[in-house]
Amino acid sequence: MTPEHREQMRHALGLPNGQNMTYRNRYCVEESDPVWSALVAAGLATMRPAADLPFGGCALFYLTRKAAEMVLEPGEKIDMDATKFPRESS
Repeated sequence: MTPEHREQMRHALGLPNGQNMTYRNRYCVEESDPVWSALVAAGLATMRPAADLPFGGCALFYLTRKAAEMVLEPGEKIDMDATKFPRESS
């Protein structure tokens, strides 16, 4: 994971913030974005294509819970009520 991956992953979670807690899990960018495409390929994120969204424009990327846990700093937590994760396949 590069520093750019980490920075964008933390941004997707709404970090950093004054509560030291995640409050979202989404990142809106073109489907071909190299950072997010790499995260999807690594199994750390999923994508919802722009064509599937009512507002179009950009795709939405979501981190897996495992990925979110990887980028937390000491003292930060995941708010499981506010932070939605894609269903994990079994």
